[in-house]
Amino acid sequence: MVFVLERCLHTPMRITQWEILGHVLDEDGQTVRATLPLSFYWPDEGSVKQHWEYMRRYMEEGPEAIMDHTPVCLPLHEGKESFGFGYRMVMHHHVFFIWAIIATPLIFVEALGRYLAMQTSDIPRWSKRIEEECQIDPGDPYAIDARDNPPDFWKATEKRRSELVASRVLAR
Repeated sequence: MVFVLERCLHTPMRITQWEILGHVLDEDGQTVRATLPLSFYWPDEGSVKQHWEYMRRYMEEGPEAIMDHTPVCLPLHEGKESFGFGYRMVMHHHVFFIWAIIATPLIFVEALGRYLAMQTSDIPRWSKRIEEECQIDPGDPYAIDARDNPPDFWKATEKRRSELVASRVLAR
């Protein structure tokens, strides 16, 4: 697999968005057989590189390398996200508060598109073989999910896990 940083969206206002794509190459090393987009897109190249660094460290160094940078987990175990949660995610993504207020109608349309995409997409499931092969050991210190989130999800996203543990918002 080859990972690339890609410009992905040009809006009428000429705002460029960035995303990370993983390409599965054919045996010839040139032909792209499949492409996997890795999560969010960002308006600035620096943020997408930070996200890549988080994922790279996880893949190369394991969960201990990113644990302190994972203050919350998305509530995926609850099923598909609600419109309200998706709207907050879209608003959270717009880093300039003034722009978010001015662009509220456009952000609403973006959130509606996100909601429709989420509702019409399948929830990924691992095969039974993979589930059996990849059992999580009881007491694994890196086995966290949304049930471990602090009560104020949105405030916690800006903190490091160690800060939340030190302030007793999180148990670990």
